[in-house]
Amino acid sequence: GEHLATLGHRDVAVLVETNQPAGSPGQRLDEADLGFLDYAARVAGLRQAISGDVMIVSGGHNSIESGVTATSWLLSRDQIPTAIVGLSDVLALGALQILASRGFSVPGEVSVCGFDDVSAADSAGLTTVHQPIRDKGRQVGRLLVDPQSQPRQVLLPISLAVRGTTGPVREPL
Repeated sequence: GEHLATLGHRDVAVLVETNQPAGSPGQRLDEADLGFLDYAARVAGLRQAISGDVMIVSGGHNSIESGVTATSWLLSRDQIPTAIVGLSDVLALGALQILASRGFSVPGEVSVCGFDDVSAADSAGLTTVHQPIRDKGRQVGRLLVDPQSQPRQVLLPISLAVRGTTGPVREPL
C-alpha cells in the first residue's frame, strides 16, 4: 500500500478469493465478506496507506481464472482503478493476463501488485510482497512434530519485491 501511495495511487482494487468456484462472475465485496483473517488484515493495511478508494472484488477461489473474471468486472465499470492488488500472486497474474488481452499498458495505465512471490511472479515481472514460504512451512512442521515447542507464535519478515508492473499513477480513464 505504501509503495502504491508513493506512486500517487488513490483508487485501488483489491482482488480476493472467496469460497465460490474459480472464475465465478466478478463481484464487489464488503470487508465483512472476507473469509480469511489475514485477508482482512491486508485490506486494512491497504486502507491505512491509500488515502482514496479501496474496492474489494472477487471472482471466486484462488486461481488465475478468478483474477481474470474479477478484473474483467473491474474493466466493465465506468471508472477503472489506477492499481490492482491481488492478495495472492495467482490472482494478480490473472489480472495481468486480462489486462494484456484487452490492450492495457501495465504499468502505464494500470499498476498491478501481488502477494507471495511465487516463481511465476518473478517470470512475469510482477511487483509483489515476498513472504518466506519455506520458513513458514518449517515453523508449522516444528509445531506439528512438537506441539509443546516454543514459541507458539512466530512473526516472519516480509519484503516488497518491486518489479515492472508498478509505476506512477496515470490520468483517470
